[in-house]
Amino acid sequence: MKESPPVELTPNSWTPIIGGLFMSKYSRAFKCTVAKQYLL
Repeated sequence: MKESPPVELTPNSWTPIIGGLFMSKYSRAFKCTVAKQYLL
């Protein structure tokens, strides 16, 4: 692999994308767990 690729695909540039995906998924799961705790 090249040391410096022409397109910037550093972990820093991917962090917001991955973070957004994780937050959208886990916010739903978190809401479900909170709802279950309140229902119990």
